[in-house]
Amino acid sequence: MLGNSTITRGWDKAYLENDNAHLWNEKPMPIVEDIFVRGHGCCLDIGCGDGRHLLALQRGGLNVVGLDISPTALRRADRMMRDQGRAVPLVLGDMLALPFADATLDVVSALDVLGQVADPGPAISEARRVLRPGGLLVVNLFDTSDGTFGEGAQIAPSVFLYKETLFRYFSRSEAEGLFAIGWKVDIKQATWIDPPHGNFRPMAHTHVNHVVFARVS
Repeated sequence: MLGNSTITRGWDKAYLENDNAHLWNEKPMPIVEDIFVRGHGCCLDIGCGDGRHLLALQRGGLNVVGLDISPTALRRADRMMRDQGRAVPLVLGDMLALPFADATLDVVSALDVLGQVADPGPAISEARRVLRPGGLLVVNLFDTSDGTFGEGAQIAPSVFLYKETLFRYFSRSEAEGLFAIGWKVDIKQATWIDPPHGNFRPMAHTHVNHVVFARVS
């Protein structure tokens, strides 16, 4: 399976190759509003990328911090926020070793993130470590019926290497199993259509997601 340095290079390359276009949909995901409706206080947005969710989370009343493994993505996120006359702290870091003390955050969001590692368990454990009691973790997991399933080279069951980046897909039971211990969980399915974004996903596509709202129990 891929090493972390390989993943870093893949994402940094993707952002560099799409410097004049959004690597993701320009608009935030439809589920972002659920984050600040359900949560409050300090929010860490893991895998913030080029910042598509930072502004919405901040406007929703959260004190947001962005973290990403790609330095190019963080430069773009900083540029985007400054263009809006705003700023947020941005941290270069790895979701498998978050640079935050135990029990210091109220909310952690990880959108389009957990499918980027072969085993999301350690990343979930890290999120739980930095959350306060009752803190909220919000993630989405691509379902195996997602419109992008099968794109790229298959390297394991439901795992594909796509343009030097990793994409893993989950059944409902797999999603539930990831949060079986230590969490109070609400899972819903969400579907939306993403337009083309840069040359990373040049065609419109339908996403089918398990959206997980997990509180530290």
